[in-house]
Formats: sequence, structure tokens, C-alpha cells
Amino acid sequence: MKPNRWDVFVIAIVLLGGILLMLLPAQKKRGELVAISLKGEPYAQVSLHKNARISVDEKLTVIVQDGVVSVMDAICSDLLCEKHKPISRGGESIVCLPSKIVVSIEGKASLDAIAE
Repeated sequence: MKPNRWDVFVIAIVLLGGILLMLLPAQKKRGELVAISLKGEPYAQVSLHKNARISVDEKLTVIVQDGVVSVMDAICSDLLCEKHKPISRGGESIVCLPSKIVVSIEGKASLDAIAE
């Protein structure tokens, strides 16, 4: 049995739809709270919607401004936490391994995939 032109058309539409779904960025939702932990213990929590400047154990400064969070004034040698892009979505985090500090956004996070 030979495929006709309608079979080819339907297969092409399905393939094109699948490719478009893979290329569209996932919609991530804004978080609600900035949670800071030091050596695995909670250090501070602040609303993502209020501007704040938090010094964490004199090792770095967390800046919350206009709904985004970044790190400044780190004393570690690699400064990767300062170079990290600002975060604003639920589930994102900035980690400073030498200082054992984790800055994360808590709140509504989107799912990239569902595993069963």
C-alpha cells in the first residue's frame, strides 16, 4: 500500500508541531521568596518583591532589586557566584561553594518534564 499525498501532509504537520513544541521556551513563573542558607542552615528569607541588601556572614552580599536577585562583594577566590546571571524564577539558585552559601528562589516553579 502506497502512502498518498494526504498521509505525507499529516506526517509533516505532526513532525512540524513536535519541533515547534521543543523549540518554544518553557514558561517559568515568578518566585515569591528569596531563601538564603549558610552551611546548610537557614540564614535569611526576604520577599522577592521588596528591594533589599543582605550581608551574609561578611562573605558576600545578596542584592534583591526590582524582582531579581544577584550576588556582590564575594570574598571567595573564583567569584563564580558574582558572575552568575541574576535569578528571578521559582527553583533557580546561586551557589557559592567556597563559602557554603546558597541563594534560591522559592515559590511557584514550572515543570520542565514529568517523570513517572
